[in-house]
Amino acid sequence: MKRIEAILPAARLEDVTDALVESGIGPMTISDSLGWSAGDATAAPRRRPKSAYAASFCERVRIEVVVPDDTVGDLLDIIVDAARTPPSPGGVVFVSPVDGFVDIRSGEVGDDAGLGHLPALKWALRRRVARAG
Repeated sequence: MKRIEAILPAARLEDVTDALVESGIGPMTISDSLGWSAGDATAAPRRRPKSAYAASFCERVRIEVVVPDDTVGDLLDIIVDAARTPPSPGGVVFVSPVDGFVDIRSGEVGDDAGLGHLPALKWALRRRVARAG
């Protein structure tokens, strides 16, 4: 399994989450964050009192999903295509391994605990790829 973490401009949240839901992604975590990158040079933090730092960062959102290894490529394409819609100031997507987890509600432990949505996700991704091809 892999954890996909997309850090995007807040303005891209609706486009990306709509594309993920349409592709069959169910559970996802979305959080607000602040950041800057080389593309945000005017927003780069400078030496100033700590209380002023937050004002120099750009609003971002973080979208996190856990998916099977064989769906990562398709999901990356979906995220990048939806986030790249002009005008887009950029963003980044990280992919990391997930060794396993525990579903707190059910107590189920394992590498696919709580991922009952995955068969539907794989079907939706195959259908989407077939339509695009």
